Amino acid sequence: MNLHPQFLLFDGFKHCYSSFLYCIQTRQESVLQELSLLFLGENL
Repeated sequence: MNLHPQFLLFDGFKHCYSSFLYCIQTRQESVLQELSLLFLGENL
């Protein structure tokens, strides 16, 4: 099976982009958790 270089490049870019989105998503969730913990801690 012979794949075109462009296809391999696009596949690599797609993988990088999805992992980048995943990183942003997990980071956002952790930041929201920290903020909510701070907010709850101040309200207690």
